[in-house]
Amino acid sequence: MNDVHNVPDVTSYMHDSFWRENPGWWRIPGDPLDDWTDRALDYNQPGVREHAMALVRELLMRYQPDGLELDWMRFGWHFRPGEEARGGEVLTEFMREVRELADRWAERRGRPLKIAVRVPAHPDAADGLGMPGVRWAQEGLIDMLVPCPFWTTSDYDIPLKLWRERLGPAAAQVVLAPGIEYNMRAWPEGKNVPNTLETVRGWAAMAWEQGADQLYFFNYMDSQTLPFSHDDYRIMLERGFGPAELARQPRRQPQTYRDTVPIGADAEIKLPAQLNEGAEFTLNLGHVPSGATTTLTLGLDTEDWGEGEPAVLVNGVPCPRIADHAEVAPFPGAVRALRFACPGEGVVDGHNSFVLAPLDGAATTRIVWAEARIEP
Repeated sequence: MNDVHNVPDVTSYMHDSFWRENPGWWRIPGDPLDDWTDRALDYNQPGVREHAMALVRELLMRYQPDGLELDWMRFGWHFRPGEEARGGEVLTEFMREVRELADRWAERRGRPLKIAVRVPAHPDAADGLGMPGVRWAQEGLIDMLVPCPFWTTSDYDIPLKLWRERLGPAAAQVVLAPGIEYNMRAWPEGKNVPNTLETVRGWAAMAWEQGADQLYFFNYMDSQTLPFSHDDYRIMLERGFGPAELARQPRRQPQTYRDTVPIGADAEIKLPAQLNEGAEFTLNLGHVPSGATTTLTLGLDTEDWGEGEPAVLVNGVPCPRIADHAEVAPFPGAVRALRFACPGEGVVDGHNSFVLAPLDGAATTRIVWAEARIEP
């Protein structure tokens, strides 16, 4: 709904004439360019909405789709700063017109025409950025709701139970399908790495525990943006990520953050953390199979922190330290990866609190990665 790839180069072949010829309708017109989202189109401009609606009409008239997805997360900044509240009303009216058009074509063709939207992962962020997915569902404007991150990182704790609570009776009328991205990143300036089969399994376990109806994968193309090997991609396609498959396979649950929130809102950034100050991570482990082994990994940015022994609790139960990971490559930014064994009696389904006690004398050592691993 608002593509801003390659916007530093106004002459790029990727831009259509509408975007290039209407710089006054960019979200933040003029130069210099501070951020690529500045040159997203501003949907508070009637001409922008008319152009987007013309594309919707053309798609519905020229083709015979079973449904139409409006990807408001490409890219999720549709209004000038401070105008997002008004923007929510504007986009809601836009969605009403889309629904009316879809219903008209569905009646003409004698079959349903579904409407899906992608919005920020947290309902407060969606409201605050002018993409009120809850309202759209309650008004019957959509059939599928995809709460998701943008691209910077995947979100391993999408609050689907909160979405359902806010949706109320409308939850029974929409498919709730959380989305995962190609990337995972511990904090906004941290190094990104692609997801793996094991981290996708961790995310899927979280999603099912939170009550997902379906799972949605973005940027999982079989060429340019495939996160893992083609062999693993075949496993993904053939076996999927249903609860039974997850119960048989190892999985990882990293600590990340929310990459699309209103300016000034809490992005729930937990890393990096100073070892001498301690840290707390709340990770949703999904359903933990009986007899499974759970370990916590903390990636450090130095080899030696001085004296003392790091101490970790899971839900108040001590987790003995075990041998470090031999390889640190899976943990971006880490030069040493500590491991802690989490006793079965301390681990529960869903959210688990991992607390690292402050370590005296480790003033310069940072925790740059944190994750739990479940091994059936």
